[in-house]
Amino acid sequence: MIYGFYLFERKGNCIYFKEFVKFSRNLKTKNEKEYQKFLFGIVRTLKSFCHFVSHTPKDNIIRVVTTQSFKLHVMLTPTGLTFCILSNIDTHSVQQTLHFLYDQYITYVSKNPLQNAGEPIESQLFDAKTRPNKAIQQSNKQTKQKKMTYTIVLFEKDELNFEDDNKKKIKKKQDFTTPKFHPNQKSRNEPTKSTK
Repeated sequence: MIYGFYLFERKGNCIYFKEFVKFSRNLKTKNEKEYQKFLFGIVRTLKSFCHFVSHTPKDNIIRVVTTQSFKLHVMLTPTGLTFCILSNIDTHSVQQTLHFLYDQYITYVSKNPLQNAGEPIESQLFDAKTRPNKAIQQSNKQTKQKKMTYTIVLFEKDELNFEDDNKKKIKKKQDFTTPKFHPNQKSRNEPTKSTK
């Protein structure tokens, strides 16, 4: 279950948020702006910590933050935007949904000449695309299309990738140059009849 979607700009201001489920909050954080600052502060602090302890620093190093009561799914963009989805702890990874929302942001917000960068988003089209069921269904459609393309590319490299239910990639090398024995063919050990 998705509780809410938050979009932060580079300086930490929340330019778009949508809450789908109201859940109990601490009495100290009744103010919505203060709550959004706390949420962005968690992401920024964890990003700094991950850069500090990581051997190979990456920009998009944080994916999911799990606590006892919720999960925070994060996607950081090269332009400094931070996409966050808050969900219950039973929700699986929603990275494809975050990528779908980023595509919708590019289409309906960044290409919109009436939208100024860093200002709150008021696009009705973007608002319609951020409904949880639509966003998840659309991202699932895009995922299926990407998986088919991905598989074709891997066949060209003579490498097969399979994904199990836990979404762990299992690589299996296959040699396409070795001839395979077909059941209808004669055994290789049988002597061949010579025709004279």
